[in-house]
Amino acid sequence: MKVKVHVHIGSPPDEITYVAEEENVSLITMSTRGRGVFREILLGGTARDVVRHAKRPVLAVRAKLRT
Repeated sequence: MKVKVHVHIGSPPDEITYVAEEENVSLITMSTRGRGVFREILLGGTARDVVRHAKRPVLAVRAKLRT
């Protein structure tokens, strides 16, 4: 498995989907906390937007918050 690190400035969902297309990835994997307004209960805002706009499959894993 090959892993690359990218650092970008901009809207996280836009940058994530841009890099996924540029690198021709087979899967976007990300964690989600789902904090915020009611519509973000299942997915966080960034994960929700990536799922909505990505042309690649997305695996969103719910992160457990530490207390």
